[in-house]
Amino acid sequence: MINSADSRTRRIAIPDDDDALELYTDRLMAFCHDVASPRRLEKPDASVALRSRLCGSTVTIDVRLDKNDRVADLGFDVHACSLGSAATAILAKHAVGSDAPTLAAVRDAVRSMLAGAEEIVVPHGWDDIAVLAPARDTRSRHSAIMIAFDAASQAMAEAAGIP
Repeated sequence: MINSADSRTRRIAIPDDDDALELYTDRLMAFCHDVASPRRLEKPDASVALRSRLCGSTVTIDVRLDKNDRVADLGFDVHACSLGSAATAILAKHAVGSDAPTLAAVRDAVRSMLAGAEEIVVPHGWDDIAVLAPARDTRSRHSAIMIAFDAASQAMAEAAGIP
């Protein structure tokens, strides 16, 4: 669990005005470009592939851990809409150095944001998550966004031997 008073976390206020909630922004689309080609790891400590039953999007996340059970390297293969691709790119950009509880907290913050939270607490540096906020009004895309974070959390738990 992330402590909102921790100096390593940041509160993000989710905007509610129409201009700030444009869904397919240039920034979001730039993230999609970052994961256009798969980047799989040769010998991951764990690899998890998930498919959204709702939309058919698929994401595979590979993780390699360091000696402190933190992400040393992250691989991915994503076949999803722009929102699922952007979520995977944000994960890939920020996951290195994270431990299992941190990635689980990020996953939970994204889920909370999509459920309508006006503010979320994320680890310092994960502010890019806010680019996904406009999707909260598009419930049919929530699973495409969440599968990257769900796969990463599952892969971390598996690699670290967490039940």
